[in-house]
Amino acid sequence: MHKFPIVVVSLAAAVAAQEPQPVAKMVDAVAPSIVTVRVVAEIALPAMMGGEKHEMKEETLGTVVDKSGLVLVPTGALDPGAQMSMMFGGEAEVESSVTSLKVVIGNDNQELAATVVAKDDKLGFSYVQIKELGDRQLTPLVFDQKVDLELGAELYTVRRQPEGYDFAPFVARLFVAGKIKKPRNAWVLDGGADVGSPVFTTAGVLAGVVARMEVSTGGDDERGMMMRMLRGGATGGGTFAVSAQVAANSIAQALETAQKAAAEKPAEKPAEAPADGGK
Repeated sequence: MHKFPIVVVSLAAAVAAQEPQPVAKMVDAVAPSIVTVRVVAEIALPAMMGGEKHEMKEETLGTVVDKSGLVLVPTGALDPGAQMSMMFGGEAEVESSVTSLKVVIGNDNQELAATVVAKDDKLGFSYVQIKELGDRQLTPLVFDQKVDLELGAELYTVRRQPEGYDFAPFVARLFVAGKIKKPRNAWVLDGGADVGSPVFTTAGVLAGVVARMEVSTGGDDERGMMMRMLRGGATGGGTFAVSAQVAANSIAQALETAQKAAAEKPAEKPAEAPADGGK
């Protein structure tokens, strides 16, 4: 008689083991919204460094925030010159401009042309618009959740491997290590994540987005410049995340800007047929 409960418990454990775990469900739900963005930029070095021009290629991750093809990316990936200028302590200004911008959805590996349509300098967000989606249906994330995170709360962010690893999605784990009120309300995260990365609770609820926190250490010396650069990423000053509501406001403004630009863009004239009928 004592064997029956053991058999029942064993069967229940086996069934539970076969059910998808919360993190696995989150990856399945979020991964379609995480895309790969390929950036080609021209770097112009200052005269004191030779004044030469170089091409720089970079690959970053983006988050689909609207079904029209609007994608949130870190501004730093689109302006490598600004990052290099900060590394020189402001003594040398490196200019850069994007010459090519392509988006890869999932592991399709087909590059879709895109263009920069808006920037949020306070958060370090940039928004790019895919020019032609064709018959593709995108899955944008929804930023309407309100989450109150406590110290020690566990969070996840969904990322993608490079092309050599089939763009496979994976998770990175973070923890809430603190909270700040200046320069804006944000959580301090223990763990590295790129600006623009959405973060989720263990239940898969979108809690916020990693953002840049521009601060001053009390002067414009080299150390102050370097600290501002570090606090914009995942080292030095730490990783910061703003709430989903703050991100939603930024997205709404970017979408409005993109729609206005599209409306003001002159319509392309159809190609005229040759006078001889093409014969």
